[in-house]
Amino acid sequence: MTILAVHVRALMPSESDDVRVWLVERDYNNRDIIVPTYATPDGTRAFRRELAPRAIDLDSVTATEDVSLDDLSSVGFDEPVQ
Repeated sequence: MTILAVHVRALMPSESDDVRVWLVERDYNNRDIIVPTYATPDGTRAFRRELAPRAIDLDSVTATEDVSLDDLSSVGFDEPVQ
């Protein structure tokens, strides 16, 4: 079992600046573009992308994504969290 764990770890991306984000919202805009929004577990940063409906089969929307810190934006809150 230890050997398997070593092999799996070797196949995983080693990018230390990648962050796991979770799908929190999926919208459609007036051009029928699908806009999934992912957020960090603490909710302070978000990642959005736009997908054409016909591209959804090629690039599916998943529950999680690993994205670069550079691709995350800060989430502004109207009121402070108490």
